Amino acid sequence: MNAVRLSERCRLVRPICGMREVVPIDNVKERCQSVEQSSYLPIFSLSGASSGQLRSFYKHVLPLLGADGLLVATVRWVADGGEKGSEAHTASLAFMSDNGQRSCVWRGDSAGLGLMLRRLTRDADLVLLETEPDTRLDSITLQQLVEVGGEFLQLPECENDPVGAAATISACLARLQARCPVWACILIGGKSSRMGRPKHLLPDSSGTTWLERTVDVVQPLVDGVVLSGSGNVPVSLGALPRLADIPGVAGPLTGILSAMRWQPEAAWLLLACDMPGLSTEAVTWLLAQKSLGCWGAIPQISPERAVEPLFARYEPQCGELFEQLNLEGVRRISRIAETKRVRVVPVPVHLRSGWQNVNTPEELLRFNGPGPGS
Repeated sequence: MNAVRLSERCRLVRPICGMREVVPIDNVKERCQSVEQSSYLPIFSLSGASSGQLRSFYKHVLPLLGADGLLVATVRWVADGGEKGSEAHTASLAFMSDNGQRSCVWRGDSAGLGLMLRRLTRDADLVLLETEPDTRLDSITLQQLVEVGGEFLQLPECENDPVGAAATISACLARLQARCPVWACILIGGKSSRMGRPKHLLPDSSGTTWLERTVDVVQPLVDGVVLSGSGNVPVSLGALPRLADIPGVAGPLTGILSAMRWQPEAAWLLLACDMPGLSTEAVTWLLAQKSLGCWGAIPQISPERAVEPLFARYEPQCGELFEQLNLEGVRRISRIAETKRVRVVPVPVHLRSGWQNVNTPEELLRFNGPGPGS
């Protein structure tokens, strides 16, 4: 996401100059209302003994994180004075691009700051709220902004050991990414025109519908399952959350958009309902296709075939990428694979049947094989 569009979305109005107050570390949590964030969100206060230490961090460590594919947003809060809620505290934020990183100044109240920090996690891998220098500190420290506990990092000297400092941060981000909840969104709203009947209600050899089987395979491996679309569902699945289509948005894009708007801070597995070869092994493999700086993993069966966006993993940051597709009127969600922060991953040969979709009666017959006595 470029800085201009992000600024427009957050109602940002102008660059800020002449900063008058930078929030002390002791007051950051209180004045951000503890950010009220989930324990896996990568939002940290950034502190140092001097402005020189902070400059050293920006000069020597941030470029290494960027070279590893991480996007870092740094924030400084400027308090305008006056009563909270007055026009003097109207939110304003300025973004500047520096070697692929993002920095900004926030002028507004603490509640708005906490909300803005959360929003930034949808556009960055790490969000840092800079505090004023604290002479009690020996080195650069990063403290996660959570109500209780959270990660606390004391970095090695940034100029002498920038690699060690960057590695400490990356290891922490990997721990946080592992805690991010993953939900599954199963698409059931297709017309099934070529099959002639709703594919998600087709029975397998045991009489279980494809949708029930998909839920049975996926549900033990994720934090939650939702169904997207207006199709009828078996009584056994009546308790699952149902997400309505977004007006004016058609196809799979409406499913993933509705899911990511509903749970914007979760990672999502998007699944079509017409993959009867889905297996626990395939889902487990796909869940493992996460890495720092990678905002999505879209499988590909072979170099000669198109990517498979309807059985893929999308990190929370992909929500903004899908929103951009929608704004541009693009309905083919496979276009997201062209984004440099989304990775195309080759599917191992022994798992490829999990991505085999069935669209016609003839394909169904071939998938089921010859019946008894054939």
